[in-house]
Amino acid sequence: MNLFSRLGHLGVLFTALIFMSAAFSAPISAQIPTDSLQLHLNASLGVSITSDSVNTWADQSGKGNDAFQNTLARRPILVTNSMNGEPGIRFNGVDSYLTLPTAANLGIQNSDYEIFIVSRSATINTNIEFLLAGNTER
Repeated sequence: MNLFSRLGHLGVLFTALIFMSAAFSAPISAQIPTDSLQLHLNASLGVSITSDSVNTWADQSGKGNDAFQNTLARRPILVTNSMNGEPGIRFNGVDSYLTLPTAANLGIQNSDYEIFIVSRSATINTNIEFLLAGNTER
């Protein structure tokens, strides 16, 4: 499953969280709740660079659900000062993407889940943007 297969149209991804939960609720705090966290990608942590591009983005949930791209020509790049001094992962808008484990491996295939994503578009575009896609996109 290529959850981020069409992310290139959005430009830069800063963080993504997937929780397995029908009704997510947590007290207001600076910490990310981890009880039902299945995936946590943060551009400040766990980004592996090979040949000036991102080959692996390590899952910070502790469950090993890393995002990866083995094909050099399809890899996004790390931008160290993307927004407010924070890094981001930049997708080219054409064919760069990262692959994640399947929904079944994430434990969300037959469960309710919530996804929180922080991203910024590189351009103003009136077309519908696809951030998440199933395996039929690639």
